[in-house]
Amino acid sequence: MNILVVGLGALGIAFATLLKKSGHQICGLTKAKYLSSFADKKVRLSGTWGEHGAVLDGVYSDIQPLMHSKPDLIILTVKSFDMEDAAKEIAPLVGEKTLVMAAQNGYGNYETVASVVGKEQTLLARIIFGAKVVSPGCSEVSGIADAVRLGQPDGAVPEGVCKKIAEAVNAAGIPAAHAPDV
Repeated sequence: MNILVVGLGALGIAFATLLKKSGHQICGLTKAKYLSSFADKKVRLSGTWGEHGAVLDGVYSDIQPLMHSKPDLIILTVKSFDMEDAAKEIAPLVGEKTLVMAAQNGYGNYETVASVVGKEQTLLARIIFGAKVVSPGCSEVSGIADAVRLGQPDGAVPEGVCKKIAEAVNAAGIPAAHAPDV
């Protein structure tokens, strides 16, 4: 899959590193003030899921270099207070078959993203693993209480599509499962 991870903090680095290692095309979108930390496009993950490193296909601070392609999946790992701005920023990248996954705990994230890109293209992921940024580009997973549960709360995305995304995340090494009532 062609995947864009928005927010290269603790969660974003975890998703980007493991999904890249499992063979997906991964680009990252980060704030301009962090861009120089990703000049080599390298990300590293340590902790509960082992030691991993990957070189991303690109790291950008705006969407202009990405306008020529429509990702299959956009994973929003920004903080809840940045979710609306992030959704609006990536909206021009959302194609007919692009899914946008709000991967951040907190009430209202699904509704925020769905109000921008439409519920037919919005997934919600409940994250219950702990992670922290150790240094720029490096994240550590400190524990996991439960697998990532992802789905579409309104049933607006076919269950089979949701399951395919959950399976890809799980196969990458992030315990994940489809949950229709996420």
